[in-house]
Amino acid sequence: MPSHVQQMEHSLVYNIEPASPSMIRSLDRHCLHRVADGASAIDPNRSKLNQIIVGKKGGVLAALNALYESGVQKPAKQSESPYLRIVVSASPSYFRPDNPSAVGTWDDNRLKAWTEAIMNQLQSEHGPDLIYAELHLDEDTPHIHAVVAPTYGKKPRKPGKKKRNETPDEFEARKACVVASEGIRTVGRASHPELSKKGSFQRLRERMALAVDHLGIEYGEDRSVDAPDGISTREWVKDQAAQLRTDRKVLDAERMKAKTEIDQAHLEASMIVTTATEQAAKIITDAKVAVADERRSLEQDKARLSSDEDQLDKDRSELNMEYMNAANDLAVRETALKKNVEVMRGVVGVIRSAIDYFAEKLGLTKSNTMLETVGKIEKRLDDLTATKNARPDASGPGL
Repeated sequence: MPSHVQQMEHSLVYNIEPASPSMIRSLDRHCLHRVADGASAIDPNRSKLNQIIVGKKGGVLAALNALYESGVQKPAKQSESPYLRIVVSASPSYFRPDNPSAVGTWDDNRLKAWTEAIMNQLQSEHGPDLIYAELHLDEDTPHIHAVVAPTYGKKPRKPGKKKRNETPDEFEARKACVVASEGIRTVGRASHPELSKKGSFQRLRERMALAVDHLGIEYGEDRSVDAPDGISTREWVKDQAAQLRTDRKVLDAERMKAKTEIDQAHLEASMIVTTATEQAAKIITDAKVAVADERRSLEQDKARLSSDEDQLDKDRSELNMEYMNAANDLAVRETALKKNVEVMRGVVGVIRSAIDYFAEKLGLTKSNTMLETVGKIEKRLDDLTATKNARPDASGPGL
């Protein structure tokens, strides 16, 4: 910023006044109907540059109606000037330092900085009670028209006496409920906790001067309610602004220190996160490799198991085949054995008959040894015949 800005060569313009409904209607017409009227140096060709910063496009009355439609109560009928009408500007030398007499011109960067500072202060002071603010750029010097609808919490009247059949405890509870109630938001400058106080307008002007001090805009010449004896408001505000600049430098230094610490903390946190991310990535990669290895091992085991099952099926088939062949061979042998047993029985029968014949015809005595031998042969033949019932099934072992 040029050095002449730091020398506080520019003056603040801050006009604030209580406003009646008719004054609000007048301002509404002024904002909506931008025509040269002799009272204001309006250039209709530049009216398109005007900006509604807070409020409705329909104007001040539209913004006020929207406030009431939201549930805010209207002021009491006896309230003559419940609103505030504010006009804020600065010396032409601030907006156009190279040529203050060139009406209708301005430096864009200065205008932007001034508008931001003014609106920040208006919104800080009045909050939601600031219902309308419009920047006019179609007159000689940029300025902002603002309307404030001061509100307060209107509480019901505190009970003065008990109702019929009301107990003392119920009466006290009813009074406590009224005291604790936040009340209904209602428009009324005279009941506002701050704006109803003496000197409140001048304090607003002083705080606005402090808000634009960094732009090189200074206070006008009047008496501050807070200024010590023998000091003009201008001098007092200059002192306050100087202290504010000192405090701001300290705050900036602390903010820079905090920013450095935060940046360092962010760096350390970033390093921790990076390290943790790398470690997590390695763990995940190792886990993926381990899972892949395990999957391959399982696939190999599965393949081996499948091969073993195939071999088992083959062995089972071969075993069944060998079993069936053995059973068939055994059946053949059994048949042959049966025939041989029958032949032997026939031979034994012939021998027994021969023994009986010779014993009868020749008068010979039957030899016990010979009879025992024949009996053993018959028993052996019986044993051979009995083994056929124990032979295996020719259908296989059931594997």
